[in-house]
Amino acid sequence: MDDIFDDDGAVDATADITRGQYTQGYREGLNSNRNVNLQKGFDIAYPKGASIAIEIGQILARAKRLDADIYSQAKRELAISEFLDIKHFDAEYELNDDGKAILSKWNSLVA
Repeated sequence: MDDIFDDDGAVDATADITRGQYTQGYREGLNSNRNVNLQKGFDIAYPKGASIAIEIGQILARAKRLDADIYSQAKRELAISEFLDIKHFDAEYELNDDGKAILSKWNSLVA
């Protein structure tokens, strides 16, 4: 027969509630941190990306004036969606040697 004064059920319910609140708080903390880091990364990378995009635009404009084939090749190699890929940047979000070499090559070709 069950003991009417047995509190095991109440303890289990309290533990379940506590665990649920802990889990919810943990998830909210992760999401909040994710949003802060996303904004921080955007704030750091946006000005650098914009500066690179301007330089690429200038290269493309000069290439277009020079020759249709050069312009076509430049558009392929300097496509913003490809060039601003993480592979062209170091851990500090600076253009790495590969990215610098590509820009240098095209600046020389269209100078």
